Amino acid sequence: MCVRRQKLLLISDLYPTPENSVSGIFVKHQVQALRSFYDITVLATHFPGNPCIRMEQTPEYRVIYVNFPQSRLLFPLTALHYRKWVLPQLKKLLKEWQPDLIQVHDCRHIPELLCLSSVLRDVPIRKILTLHNIKTLPELGEHLYLRQLYKYTLKRAFSIWDKVLFVNKAQKLRMEEIIPADKSVFIGNAIHPATACEDPFIRQTAESLQPDEFNILTVGNLTATKGFDILINAVAQMREQGKAVTLWIVGDGAQRENLSKLILDLDLQRQVHMVLAKSNEIVRQLYPLFDLFALPSYSESFGIVYVEAMEAGIPVIGVRGQGIDGVVIDGENGLLCQPKDQASLHEKISWVMEHPEAAKEMAKKGQTTVKEQYMMDDLIQRLRDIYEE
Repeated sequence: MCVRRQKLLLISDLYPTPENSVSGIFVKHQVQALRSFYDITVLATHFPGNPCIRMEQTPEYRVIYVNFPQSRLLFPLTALHYRKWVLPQLKKLLKEWQPDLIQVHDCRHIPELLCLSSVLRDVPIRKILTLHNIKTLPELGEHLYLRQLYKYTLKRAFSIWDKVLFVNKAQKLRMEEIIPADKSVFIGNAIHPATACEDPFIRQTAESLQPDEFNILTVGNLTATKGFDILINAVAQMREQGKAVTLWIVGDGAQRENLSKLILDLDLQRQVHMVLAKSNEIVRQLYPLFDLFALPSYSESFGIVYVEAMEAGIPVIGVRGQGIDGVVIDGENGLLCQPKDQASLHEKISWVMEHPEAAKEMAKKGQTTVKEQYMMDDLIQRLRDIYEE
C-alpha cells in the first residue's frame, strides 16, 4: 500500500535569495536533506525590499519568494507590510496545499512571528520554530519607548509553537522565562560533507598562496559585527613585527568600502585580499588551502563557517561567548579569543604560528568533533523525531 508523504511548509527569512545565494545556505541544505522524507514548499521572505512575489519550482521542491518593504515611520509598523504581502501567500498555501507540518527558521518576533501567530494559532497541525538568532528582544530595542511594546508582544509571538528549537545553549537559557521548558529544545546546527568542485578560482587561489607565508582565511557577510576590521588590524600588527602573514576575506556586504579603505590606510594591499562572495561549494574547497581560519565575530548565533573550516581539518579561531563557544573548546579543538579584542586575537594567531604541530593536533580534534556531532544526517534525524512526536 502506498503511504502518502507528509507535506512540510518551511517559512524563513534566512533562505538564500537569487540575489544572495550564499547567506543562509545552511537552511537550504536542511531543506535539501529533508526532501528525501517530505514534500516541501518554502515560503522565503525578505525585507527591506521592493514588493515582489515570485515562484521557483526546482525538481525537488517549490520556493515562493516574497519581498516586502520596511516601514519608514516606525519599525513595528513593518507588520502592516508583512500582513499585506506575506500572509495572503501563507493563507493560500494553508487552504490549497494543506501542509501537515510547519517549520519556521528564525524570523523577528516583530513583524514576522507576531503576524504568523495570528494566522497559525488555530491551525491544527504541528508547528516548529528554530531560532538561529534572537532579534527584537526588549532589552535590545533601539528606542526605549519601544520596549514596552516588545515586552507585550513577545510571549504572544512565541506562544503558538509546539516546539522551539535553539542552535546554541546560551539562547535557550536566555529565553527560558518566555518559552516553557517542555517546549524548548537545543538542536544545534550541521553541515553536509564537502562536494567536489573544480572552479578555476580554487586553482588560482592555490597558486597564489606562498608556502613561506602564513595564510589566514575568513568568510562571511561584510557587516560591522563580524569583526573583520579587528582581524585586519591584527594582521597589520603582525606585519610590524616582521611576520609574513596574508589574509583572504571572502564575502560581500555593506562594510566593503570601509574595509577597503582600512586596508589602504594601513598599506596592507599586498597582505590582505578581498574576494567577492563565492558559492558554498567553492568555499568548502578553499579551507584546506589555508593555515588558519579566523573570524572574530561578536554577534554570532552559531557560525556555520567555523564548523566547515573544522571539518576541513584546519585550526579555527572563534570568539568566546558567541554561538561557536561550546562547539570550539578553547585549547582543545580550536581557539577562542575575547570579543572586540585585537590583542587577544593577535595572541591566538601567534600561538598557531609558533606551535604548528600542536595546532595540527588541535585541528584534527576539531575535525573529529564535527564529524561526530555536527553532520547533516544526524541533525535531520533529530528534526524528524521532533516533527513526528
